[in-house]
Amino acid sequence: MTVPALHPWPWKTALCLCAISLLVLGRQLDFSGYAHADEPNKVHQITRDKYNFNHPLLMLHSVKLYARATGIIDDYNAVMRTGRWNSVVFSSLAIGFLVLLTGRLHGAWIGAAAGALILCTPLFFELAHYFKEDPALIFGLSLSLLAMQFYGEKPSVVRAAMLGAACGVAVAGKYAGLIVAPFAVYAALANHRARDLWVVALSAVAAFALINLPMITSPDLWKSRVDYEVSRLKATGVPNPRKIPHGDYFSDFYKHASPLVLLLLAAYLWGGWKRKFRLSPAEWTLLLLPTVYLVILCFIPTKTERYILPASVLLACVAAAGLAPLQQLKRGKAAAALIFAMAIAWQAPRVYAENAAFASRRHAEVLTHLQTQLPSSASVLVDNYQSLEPSLAPSPVIKQRTLQPHETLESLAAVGFTHILVTAKRYPVFAPNSRRASGLPPEDDAKMRKLYDDIFGKCRLVFEWKQGKKKQLEPEFHLYELPQ
Repeated sequence: MTVPALHPWPWKTALCLCAISLLVLGRQLDFSGYAHADEPNKVHQITRDKYNFNHPLLMLHSVKLYARATGIIDDYNAVMRTGRWNSVVFSSLAIGFLVLLTGRLHGAWIGAAAGALILCTPLFFELAHYFKEDPALIFGLSLSLLAMQFYGEKPSVVRAAMLGAACGVAVAGKYAGLIVAPFAVYAALANHRARDLWVVALSAVAAFALINLPMITSPDLWKSRVDYEVSRLKATGVPNPRKIPHGDYFSDFYKHASPLVLLLLAAYLWGGWKRKFRLSPAEWTLLLLPTVYLVILCFIPTKTERYILPASVLLACVAAAGLAPLQQLKRGKAAAALIFAMAIAWQAPRVYAENAAFASRRHAEVLTHLQTQLPSSASVLVDNYQSLEPSLAPSPVIKQRTLQPHETLESLAAVGFTHILVTAKRYPVFAPNSRRASGLPPEDDAKMRKLYDDIFGKCRLVFEWKQGKKKQLEPEFHLYELPQ
C-alpha cells in the first residue's frame, strides 16, 4: 500500500480544539500559590528579576514580558496567575499544532480525535495548570513536528530555517527538547537536502540564543546550573537511586494510558505494517520520538512522573491515527467511532477528578481555620515553609519553617509556640515504619524521628484534614497543641 495522499490543512478544526482547550484548562487557576513547591521559586525569579537558570527561559521570559507590559511585575499573585495562564496557552497551542499535523496526515476527523485524546490525558490536564516548564516543552516539540511536516512537503531554505527555529524553541522550553535535533537532521537527509543542515543548525542556535540571551551573557552561572541539573539526573547525592536501566517510566505511561489507547496504538502499528511503514519523516518522528524518549528515561536513575508528558501527548496522537486503518474495515467507521468514544469515556472521570482537585481550596481552608478557631494568643509553627499562603492577620502568629533535629517539644514551647501544624510533605519520611531515606546524618535522623514520635504521642490532636485524591492540592494536615 502506498503512502496516502495528504489531506487539506484542518485550520478550523485546530482553531476549535485550541479554543476548547483554553476554555477547559483555564477554569481553575486560582488555587493556592503554594500548592506546588516549584511555583513560588519561579514567581520570585520574575518579581526579583534574578534568574537561577535551572531551565531555559522560554517559559520565564514570556511571563516576564507580559508582566512588565501590564505593570504587574511586582504583584506575586498576579505573576502566579499569569504563569499558569502561560502554561494553559502553551498547552492549547500544542494541541492546535498537533491537530494540524495529524489532520494533515490522516484527515480532519483524526486530527480532532487527537486533540480530544490529548485534552483527556490526565497528566497533560494536570501539568497544564501549573507554572512549570513542561507545557513549554510540549509547545516546542509540537511546533517542531509541524515545521517538519511543512518542510517535508516542499523543502526549501526558508522552510529549513523555520524548522531550525522551531527546534530552537523546543530546546528553549526545556533541555529535553534536544531530542528533536536528530529527527530534524533525518528530515533534511530524507528529502535529499543535506545542504539545508547548516540552515537548520544556524536558525536553531539563533532562536535559542534570542530567547536565552541572559543565559549567554552569564556563562559561568549558566554552566554551574546546567552542571547542577545534570547531577540531579545522575541522582548525585539522592538517597536510594534506581538501578539503570529500569522500566519505571514505561510503567508510568501504561498507568496513565487507557487500555483503549493501547488498542489504538496497536491498530496504528497494524496499519503501518499494511502500508509497509512508508511514512513521512514527520510521521516517523511522531512515532519514534516518544518511544526513544521513554527509552532514554529508563537510563535516568531518578524518577519523576511528569517526565513522561511528551510521550503521553505524542503517543495520544499516534493512537488517534490508529483510527484511520480501522475505518477501512467493514463497518470500520462505526467501530472506530465506538472505540474513540470509549477511550474518551475511560479518561473523562480521571480528568474530572483532576479538575475537582484544582477546585479544592484546602490551603485556604486550613489557614481560615487557624485564624478563626484558635485563640488570638496562639502561636502556630507550620512544619513546612511552603505549605500555606503568607498570613497577613495579626493573630494568631503563624510561622512557616521546617522542624530541626536539635528541637524538642520543650524548646518549641519555650520560644512561645502553642501549636504545631504537621504537613504530609515531610513527616512520612520519619514515620516508624518508613523505608524512605531522609538524607540526614544518622544522629540527626534519629533525633527527627524522636521529635515526631513525641508530637504524635504527647501532643493533643486538635484537628486534622485527610489527604484528597491529589496530595499537592488536597494535602494532609494535622494540628496539634503542644503541652505547656
